[in-house]
Amino acid sequence: MFWRRRLPHIAPEGQPVFVTFRLAGSIPIAPPAVLHDDPHPGKAFAEFDRQLDRTKCGPHWLADGRVAAMFVDALHYGGEVRNSWELGAWVVMPNHVHLVLRPIDPLSEALRWLKTATAVRARKILELPPGPFWQREYYDHWIRSRDELARVSSYIERNPVSAGLVPSPAEWPWSSATPGLRRYINPMTTVVAAILRSNGKVLICRRRADQPHALKWEFPGGKVEPGESPEAALTRELREELGIESEPGTELMRYEFAYPGKSEILLIFLEVATWSGAIENRIFDRIVWENPESLATWDFLEGDAPFLAAFTAPRSAAIPPG
Repeated sequence: MFWRRRLPHIAPEGQPVFVTFRLAGSIPIAPPAVLHDDPHPGKAFAEFDRQLDRTKCGPHWLADGRVAAMFVDALHYGGEVRNSWELGAWVVMPNHVHLVLRPIDPLSEALRWLKTATAVRARKILELPPGPFWQREYYDHWIRSRDELARVSSYIERNPVSAGLVPSPAEWPWSSATPGLRRYINPMTTVVAAILRSNGKVLICRRRADQPHALKWEFPGGKVEPGESPEAALTRELREELGIESEPGTELMRYEFAYPGKSEILLIFLEVATWSGAIENRIFDRIVWENPESLATWDFLEGDAPFLAAFTAPRSAAIPPG
């Protein structure tokens, strides 16, 4: 795929790409001389990067551990839950990030999501006024061989050392070279919910008294496990909870929600196209088939409220896309 804005972008399908993007305002107004035409652009990029690593110009918001941790969570969430890319080497520096990605979604769309989502959260964390967070343009380079992939990966993980921030790559806390980092990264939990219909009614379930949110009503479903797609998670959950084999269909809605004092979760509501087997209550206090227009009268989980408002609206009001 080829496209052009201020920089040309080439991202062949299925191939790894080296990506760099920076905080808005982090590039000096008078850029270093190495930005001029150079017969060896790779060496010129590396020299430019080293000079900018040492600059005091502009913001260094990524040096805040809360912002760096949030970005790393989003990076893994994009790969493991959204399935937008396969992630290779990466590093979060004080004013920029380097990544190796094998895009699954179109690279421009995947990076638009990553930059938008992290900008919104970072501004909230830092209580920043309105304005750009990331530089609009980004640099990408198609990696053409295994040897080049090894060189680029080493360059990325050694970036904190080259910048004089740490003596060795493993000592930088926000990098793929950091031992054990994945143990404490906590990507946003994703929960899938099933909308099963029969004879014009919808199946709803009440939690047991010994569960969190005791005796609240909900739709069947549960958490997406690491490496699992939302559709696969829903099929597994319905097998465990109701004893049926199901085929998830259309996604009806998705949004983020946070219960008081808890981290945000992503809620995804999926229509169940077909299922086989007799539905049986394996884990709930009760299960009931109810008319959609009456759902608002039941004591549902707070997290389901936005979906219920859209789902029970007049037929002329469509459920908005996630």
